[in-house]
Amino acid sequence: MTFVIDKDGSIRFALDIEGYQGDQGDQGDQGDTGAQGAAGDQGDQGDTGAQGDQGDVGDQGDQGDVGDQGAAGDQGDQGAAGDQGEAGNQGDTGAQGDAGDQGYQGDQGDQGDQGPPDGDQGDQGDVGDQGDQGDEGAQGNQGDQGDQGDQGDQGDQGDQAAKNEGNIFLSAAGGWPSATDGCGVATRTTFGALGMDAYVLPFDKDSDEYAQWSLVMPTDWNGGTLTARFYWTTSAGGGGETVNWRLAGRSYADDEALGQAWGDSVGLTDTWHANGDLHVTNTTAAITLAGTPAASEYVQLRAMRDVSQDDLNGDAKLMGVLLVYTRS
Repeated sequence: MTFVIDKDGSIRFALDIEGYQGDQGDQGDQGDTGAQGAAGDQGDQGDTGAQGDQGDVGDQGDQGDVGDQGAAGDQGDQGAAGDQGEAGNQGDTGAQGDAGDQGYQGDQGDQGDQGPPDGDQGDQGDVGDQGDQGDEGAQGNQGDQGDQGDQGDQGDQGDQAAKNEGNIFLSAAGGWPSATDGCGVATRTTFGALGMDAYVLPFDKDSDEYAQWSLVMPTDWNGGTLTARFYWTTSAGGGGETVNWRLAGRSYADDEALGQAWGDSVGLTDTWHANGDLHVTNTTAAITLAGTPAASEYVQLRAMRDVSQDDLNGDAKLMGVLLVYTRS
């Protein structure tokens, strides 16, 4: 027996009995169209076409007109008139003219008549009229000049004017640490953000340190004592702290041995102002160089920080020393 399922889903039964083949049934209706298949892969991109020729350069535009000339600036103010010159000295008074000649003496009056010889004496004749005063006579010659008086005592001599002073600045850039107990080497240091650079010689706070300079003194130096002022700064100071600077030196003539003792050092103490500020000391007392100082001699100088006399809690950075000498 065979099961047959119709299009509408019903089941029919058939016996498996072989008989004649019946007529072919009508063609069934066309089934529904199946779902569309998935799209195929995209084909490879074609080659890029050749680049077209570059277009011609356009014509250059016409030049613009020249701008009008700016107006002339205002005329500057007229400069101030110069000071009036001083009046010249008054000329000397001219000499007095000579006195005129003295006039002539007048004639004497007539004498009165004499009386008779034996008779009474006649009356005395009237006194004749006084003659006119004669012209003034010529002035006599000037008498001889009297002897010159004794010269007066010489006045006291005025005070002598102060002699001119000369200055020499020894910068840190030209100095160096002493071979023994030397300070730090000269270092270029920038201060602030505006590019101000200067060389400094750093002196430690823990021990005495030294720096040196050499120079030839000017031809107008009188060979006398020197004074000094120290220029320095720091980045590690505090309120009330101090630095003690000292200076000594020696002067050398031709054929003198170089390895000789320094002169006595002279120093002073300066007080901290602010970190990064310039500090300038007062002027030291007179510094006497060892040797036989004279103009144009070679001079060696040595600066020192004496930590036993100060309390700055950091490096004192020496920027230079100003020497003051007396001209001959």
